[in-house]
Amino acid sequence: MASTQFARVMTPAAIRVPPGHTATGWLRERIRSVQTGGPLAPVTVLAPTHHADLHLRHSLAVTGYAGVRFTVLLRLAEMLGASRLGESGHVPLTAPVRGALV
Repeated sequence: MASTQFARVMTPAAIRVPPGHTATGWLRERIRSVQTGGPLAPVTVLAPTHHADLHLRHSLAVTGYAGVRFTVLLRLAEMLGASRLGESGHVPLTAPVRGALV
């Protein structure tokens, strides 16, 4: 009989930290504290912009990280809403269509 493992679900928290080295250091420590199951435990970091996303990835790569997914709010909304859209017979709005509408 195979055992079933359930991932630990954490309540999302929005924490504002002043930008710069202090914020990057804080994030590095926060990721380590959340990865209690080991250094490969999955963590999602929500960045405000794609630029911030890339900056964080590069900054954290200096000391190394694994199991961390970086995304922006728009992408998170797409991931969370995809199943509901599919169930209702709709498809996500594509970037070209979004650009044409704006």
